[in-house]
Amino acid sequence: MNKLIIKQRLALGIFFTLITINAISAEQKHLVIYGATGQVGSHIMLEALARGHKVTAVTRDLKRIKEKFKIDGPVADNFFPVQSDVTDLDLVNKTISGADVVVVAVGYSGSPDNDPAKTVQNIAANNLIAAARKLGDSAPRIIQFTGTSSLRIGDKYLHEMGPQQESSGLGTKAHANSYGHILALETYLSVSDVEWTVFTASRTGGKSRGVRTGNFQTNLGLLNITVDKSKKFKTFDYIRPLSWEDLGVAIINEIENPQYPKKQFTAHY
Repeated sequence: MNKLIIKQRLALGIFFTLITINAISAEQKHLVIYGATGQVGSHIMLEALARGHKVTAVTRDLKRIKEKFKIDGPVADNFFPVQSDVTDLDLVNKTISGADVVVVAVGYSGSPDNDPAKTVQNIAANNLIAAARKLGDSAPRIIQFTGTSSLRIGDKYLHEMGPQQESSGLGTKAHANSYGHILALETYLSVSDVEWTVFTASRTGGKSRGVRTGNFQTNLGLLNITVDKSKKFKTFDYIRPLSWEDLGVAIINEIENPQYPKKQFTAHY
C-alpha cells in the first residue's frame, strides 16, 4: 500500500490500523504539533504519520481530537494525543521536552481587545522561544506556521496591501489576526540562539483543495512578482493556492531535510 493511499484513508478517519504498517521514509523524529485539529495542523500531522514519524498531537480539548479522527479505541504506538495549551509557558515547558521538532499551527482565533500582541500566534512564538532557551542544547527545533499576511512583496507585507488592508482596519479581529502573524515572524527574526523556521502559506485551498502532488516550489518569504498597480491587489491573481495536503508535504520535507534554518520560507505552485 503506497503512502498516498494511506494518507487519503487517514484523512477519512480510518486511522490507527494503517499507520503502523508504514515504512519509515527517513530517520524517525518526534514531532510535537500544536493545533493538531485545525486544517493546517491536521494535514501536517497526517503527512508526518504517513512517513513514520512519532507525533504528539496537542489540543486544548481531547474530545475534539477524538471526534475529528474518530478515535474510539487503542491508538498506534507513534501517535500521542495530549491536552495542553501553547499560551501557558509552564505547560509548554513540559510538553516539548524530549521532542526533536515543535510545529506550531495555531492562530486566527482573535485576542482580547483585538490586540495583535495578545494573539495566540504571537504568544506561542514568545513561549516557545523561552521554553527552548530553558532546555538549552536539548531544545527542539521550532517550525511555526504564519498566515499569508506575513509574506512580503518588496518592502511591504501583504497585510499592508490592497483590499486586505482595507478590510483589516485597526481594532478589528481581522487586523489583530493578520498583524499577530507578522509579530510572531518578527519575534523569530530577532532571535539567533534558538533553532527556528517560519513557514508562511502563499494561500491555500482553491481549486487545489484535496490534491497531494508533492510538486511545488519553495523559496524565501519574499514574493518575486510584479504587481499591477492599476487594479486592486488580490493574491489569487498572482499565486495558485497551495493545497492543504501539499502544505503538509512542504513542512515535513523541511523537517526531514532542512533548507531554511532561521529563515522564513513559503511554498507555491
